[in-house]
Amino acid sequence: SEATEVPANDDVKNTTASKRTKFEVTVGDDGIVKIYGNSDIKTLELTGILPFGWNQDKLANVEWIQITKTKIDILQFPALEKLHYVRLYQCEGINRVNVSELAKLDTLRITNTKNSNLSDIDLSNNTELKYLQTPGMSTSDKGKLTYVDLSNNTKLTDILLANNSIKTVKFASEYPDLKNISISGNQLEELNLASGFPKLTQLTANQNQLTSITVPNNAFTSLNVSQNKLTFATVPLIAKTYNNQADIEVASPVSILDLTD
Repeated sequence: SEATEVPANDDVKNTTASKRTKFEVTVGDDGIVKIYGNSDIKTLELTGILPFGWNQDKLANVEWIQITKTKIDILQFPALEKLHYVRLYQCEGINRVNVSELAKLDTLRITNTKNSNLSDIDLSNNTELKYLQTPGMSTSDKGKLTYVDLSNNTKLTDILLANNSIKTVKFASEYPDLKNISISGNQLEELNLASGFPKLTQLTANQNQLTSITVPNNAFTSLNVSQNKLTFATVPLIAKTYNNQADIEVASPVSILDLTD
């Protein structure tokens, strides 16, 4: 049998629909742990382990992968036809993640990362994507994402990109099911969501550099554009929270007003 080869410093969990097996592993002299499994593996959770060899036959039925507390430089997923959920949690040093061969991917979560250098991610082939979550750690420990192209991801329902360094988001012309956009703590200067977002009811865009924003006339439950550079003329009339703009004013001060004519 062939093996899935991973450099390991913890354990591997292999979950099928009917049972859960935990493999206790010992690192060999070459620093490699070889794990032999059946082709009915559906869920794979790796803690402290970075895969560098994938046995696609053995992982043909995998639907869900989570990698936790692992140092990652480059992570490239092979074409796993049934894999639809990927989460990287509390990982460190991420430089590049390639999910372009995951045609069924509907959920991508890269959260609680440390020292991440992930500046862009190609999602152009992930046309089934519904849930995207790649925030930075906090306003003081931001992610490195600067540009996000979502023009091929028209099935999105949630876009969660807070606390990065994003200056531009490329949207498609319409997102029929998109309900939530969280993009606070970035470097956006303008945001045009006026059309093509019929179900958008939550927008969090505070702590950017926004001087211009347009939103649809939807029944928003949450709309936060505070701590930007908007004015009374550019703040959306339906905004729920808009205070603390950098230079908010109605107009320049008037010292003399002549109404004689």
